[in-house]
Amino acid sequence: MARGGGPELSEHEGLAQFVGRFPDAQSVHVVGSFNDWRPRSLPLEDQNHDGVWRTTVVLPAGIYEYMFVVDGERWVPDHLAERLVADEFGRENSVVIVRPVRR
Repeated sequence: MARGGGPELSEHEGLAQFVGRFPDAQSVHVVGSFNDWRPRSLPLEDQNHDGVWRTTVVLPAGIYEYMFVVDGERWVPDHLAERLVADEFGRENSVVIVRPVRR
């Protein structure tokens, strides 16, 4: 861990923050090109029990597509993302750009 309590990052890594509002959800996960679209590998937390789910992930710098998986079955794009792109299944994926923390 770095002195500020956060993760230690290499010069080619950055932080991706994922936030979604799902007030009635029991679970929310983020899936994407950074984790081979595995549905249960990156959970979000609703620490305040206010329906806002969030997590921060260390990723190599790059451009990634992602979606939220709500309650293990509903795949939802992040409409607050930098942009959305069509996928080969006729849905829209959200896009996050991870920039290196150090230059």
